[in-house]
Amino acid sequence: MPFKKHVWEFMDASVDTISEDADLAEAVERFRQQESSGTSCRVLIVDGDRKQFRGVICVRDILKRMKSVFDSSCRPGDDLDVENVSRHCRLESKRRVREVMHANVCISPSASIMEAFDKFVGRDLPGLPVVDGNRPIGVLTVDGLFRAVRGLVKNP
Repeated sequence: MPFKKHVWEFMDASVDTISEDADLAEAVERFRQQESSGTSCRVLIVDGDRKQFRGVICVRDILKRMKSVFDSSCRPGDDLDVENVSRHCRLESKRRVREVMHANVCISPSASIMEAFDKFVGRDLPGLPVVDGNRPIGVLTVDGLFRAVRGLVKNP
């Protein structure tokens, strides 16, 4: 039964990391590289100075940040000041990943699929880092959870 199965059975073992000290412009470039290489999971696992797990960041996090910058630099009824928006976006792109990431959101490879569901609830993430000790070993995607549920539906 899938809910008795473990995260490691459904995770993607590829790990794409970025330093917590990297800027958002570098993160955007890494996401662009993921997309051009056909990588399906749009998350970067954030590591610290000793390659230890720190958190996760996804494209949506950066887009939300940029939207708030755009909204705060464009007042309703005002003419669009493209130079002002551009300046704010350039400044925002220099922010560090650690300022935007989801800190310490992860799951153990031995956790149950039900525990994974609980971790996903209320978080706007396309994938959960799978961490063994303090070392990232993969990502559990929403698709991985759907595979587990599909198994439950097919074999109740």
